[in-house]
Amino acid sequence: MGISAEFASYNAKLVNIQWAVSALTESELVPSLWAHRMKTQPDGTWIYRDHLGRWSGNGNRLLAEHLRIAIAEERPIRLVMSRTDNVALIEGGGDGSKAKNTFKARPERIGKVTEFDGDNFVIFFGKPTGGSA
Repeated sequence: MGISAEFASYNAKLVNIQWAVSALTESELVPSLWAHRMKTQPDGTWIYRDHLGRWSGNGNRLLAEHLRIAIAEERPIRLVMSRTDNVALIEGGGDGSKAKNTFKARPERIGKVTEFDGDNFVIFFGKPTGGSA
């Protein structure tokens, strides 16, 4: 399914499907995170590390705002996993909409922002709950 449908599965709506990569629900933060940056730990948990300075624009600023809210309000993180056919473009800060990307909600993974310094951030996802890894 497309990005909008995957966000909708959490009752989240992107403010602009052209550039937004995160949305808030009444109680959660739903970000779209790149699969190639997600690291599986030996205990089955996942760690996502990234930095907002990698790209510019409205999506970057909106995600920063959402991360601050998630920390301040201790909101759980609900994951939409993004996969791309052009990792080099993404890592180089290019326009991700120019690559072929797929999106999949991962409701079995619930996360928490564990670090955010205004640029670098880390989200920890516990072991799967009730679904497949």
